[in-house]
Amino acid sequence: MVLIESMAQCGGAGIKKMGLGSGMFGFAGIENALFHAGVPFEKEFKIVIRNIKIAEKYFKQSGIGYVDDQPCVEAVWTCVKIQ
Repeated sequence: MVLIESMAQCGGAGIKKMGLGSGMFGFAGIENALFHAGVPFEKEFKIVIRNIKIAEKYFKQSGIGYVDDQPCVEAVWTCVKIQ
């Protein structure tokens, strides 16, 4: 779950950086989560995020997390505006 949280935090930061979201957002749902491998503490975790839908009160994204160029986690999530 921490890996998906990391991807969602990065995705949310990207939404804010692009000026597409204001306020505070929280998880509303996680779909299609696949865990392929664990992530050792000393390894770099690379995240690739794709925006699926961006609206005023919610956004939906997907992401893949990689370690050593191998996918270790994939998920789709939705976040909703809470403030």
